[in-house]
Amino acid sequence: MPTEKKQFHSIRSLLHNNSEILSALCYRASQISRLQKKLRLKLDPVLSAHLLVANFNSDALTIHTDSPAWAARLRFKIPDILDIAKETCGLRDLHSVRVKVVIPVRDSSCATKAMSLSDETVQMMLKTADSITDDNLRRALIRLSKHSQ
Repeated sequence: MPTEKKQFHSIRSLLHNNSEILSALCYRASQISRLQKKLRLKLDPVLSAHLLVANFNSDALTIHTDSPAWAARLRFKIPDILDIAKETCGLRDLHSVRVKVVIPVRDSSCATKAMSLSDETVQMMLKTADSITDDNLRRALIRLSKHSQ
């Protein structure tokens, strides 16, 4: 059985040369990236940090942002965004900008760890509870001290 010699190709060559679909996808991603860079350069840097170009066609641009507050601020800038896209990006027929809120998904490794009380803190809370005359407050402190155990 003859052994075949494997040819290795770079990802860049695969994306640009061997597949029309992948090539078109790569070209589209670069267009979106260029538009996003130009918008971010021209807009306020604080606002730009919350802007992500999701897609565009000849007459509409879709922008994603990470909160309703930033969406409102971006909506006030729609006339400026249209001007920038028309003048610097060549999107002359563009007439609408949609701003959508897309809440980022948090990585579980970044999740905050549940806080635990040290033994000293638990003892202090129990001693404090013993000295409090208000029954509700005393029971609340005792319940809270049990959360760390």
